[in-house]
This record gives sequence, C-alpha cells and structure tokens, in this order.
Amino acid sequence: REALSLHGGRGISGAERILLRAAVAGLLNAAHPDIAYTTSVAALLIAVNAAIDSDDRDIMLNLASDIDDDNNLGCSIDQHGEEEDD
Repeated sequence: REALSLHGGRGISGAERILLRAAVAGLLNAAHPDIAYTTSVAALLIAVNAAIDSDDRDIMLNLASDIDDDNNLGCSIDQHGEEEDD
C-alpha cells in the first residue's frame, strides 16, 4: 500500500519510487486471474529488479512508463469484480 502512494523526485531514489509505484500496480494486475496482463508476475519482478540494480535513472523511468502504459490499457472487470458489457 505504501508503494502506491510514493511520489517521484530527483536522482536515483526518485526514479526508484516512481518505478515501485508503477510496479506494484502492475503486479496486482498481473496476479489477478481475470486480467489478461501483458507480462507475468515473474517477468515483471525480474525487469523491475534489473532496472533498480542498474542504478540508471533513465532505465528505471523508461520501465516505469512502460508498466504504466500497460496498467492503463483498460479492463473488462468493474470495481466489484464483475465482467462489464462491451
């Protein structure tokens, strides 16, 4: 829950916070059985850990942006877990 409320900032630590916020949302999406997320939980964890280990702000921000894009593709499930009609 804390990671979802993180704010960005300058430097490596700011990029890490941005990435972690996007990654937690991505992990929740990837782990949900009714969401056809673009990547698996394992692949997402590997990518996030590699980006953080790189200590490269641009790599972290690029991955965060990619994850955020995937998180915003839309979903056919409403806030109650029910399939929405098209």
